[in-house]
Amino acid sequence: MHVPARPRRFRSNSLPVLLAAVVACGLVPLVGGCSGLPQVPNGRTNGTVGSDYGQPDTTVLAIVGDTPITAGELRKRILGRFYGRRALEGLIKERLFRDEAERLGLTVTEDEVSARVDEEINALLRQVGGKREDLAKAFEEQGTTLAERRRDLYHEYRNLLLIERVVHAQRRRWGVTDKALRARYAETYAQTSVRVRHIAFPVKEQPATAAAAAEALAELEKTAQQVQSQLASGADFAQLAQRYSGDPATGPDGGLLGWMTRDALPDSAMAETIFRLPVGVASDPVRQDRYGYHIFLVEERREAQPFEAVRDRLEQEILQSPPSAREIQSISKTLRGQAVTVLTEPVFEEASTPRKEQR
Repeated sequence: MHVPARPRRFRSNSLPVLLAAVVACGLVPLVGGCSGLPQVPNGRTNGTVGSDYGQPDTTVLAIVGDTPITAGELRKRILGRFYGRRALEGLIKERLFRDEAERLGLTVTEDEVSARVDEEINALLRQVGGKREDLAKAFEEQGTTLAERRRDLYHEYRNLLLIERVVHAQRRRWGVTDKALRARYAETYAQTSVRVRHIAFPVKEQPATAAAAAEALAELEKTAQQVQSQLASGADFAQLAQRYSGDPATGPDGGLLGWMTRDALPDSAMAETIFRLPVGVASDPVRQDRYGYHIFLVEERREAQPFEAVRDRLEQEILQSPPSAREIQSISKTLRGQAVTVLTEPVFEEASTPRKEQR
């Protein structure tokens, strides 16, 4: 059984895709043994986030014949062969943001971090049918455990929440430019938009013949019509999306696609169908070429509004939105203007003399 990666999207109340952006910037250490991870495998505790722990280098992990393999040897092999400088750079940037958060009086509580971890674990549970034992088995098949995944997520979200707070503080300090406001306006309130959910019924494998393709589509249409009948009888759309949708990116979130404008939809026929729907009424199954079928639900409709009427709202949306990779990188570069001493460890293949970075 395969555990799909948890999809992360930008939302007003979460840290979607931000994780990928942070990893790309080197802000999250990719080597657990280098940084130490807080042991929070089960649930949460009160108070602020505590300190990390790490295994001593002398800890014996395995014995081959009469020769032990220690945690220190494993760390050196991982650092030297796989990550090296990149892992160190991640730790430096992580520490810079943590120190900046402390300077600004910004904190993250264990309850906040654990809530995000629970959200991720619950989403993964939904993707494997809701049984914790199935999720644990899937992780074991991938060489890890549910407790280890929870621990890693805890470490990631602790860092991400601190980064988010630092970026938001910088935004409030510098304010939002008129250019940024108008750019967001053009993407949102300048056009009529709708908040959409869908239940997807995709063709999972490309049929070998036209006859096989027709048979696959007919089977999907039959399933979609059965689901549409449940909706017509009053079933909850989001719950059915979690149960039936074949879209791994939206299914766990109840099929939520978010706010859309007509121009943002590449399929004009589908856009026409969606924008004709009354609010709160699910569509009949809609066929999409080379994909399968969809059932759509428009939850809200927002008509185009004048810029000045929504200026304050736009400003708040920008201030509260999750950080972008560009913002994170820019702030990291500024913070690095402080003196950072890099002492090159012998385990790094690109060994060089110690150096000190200055502004």
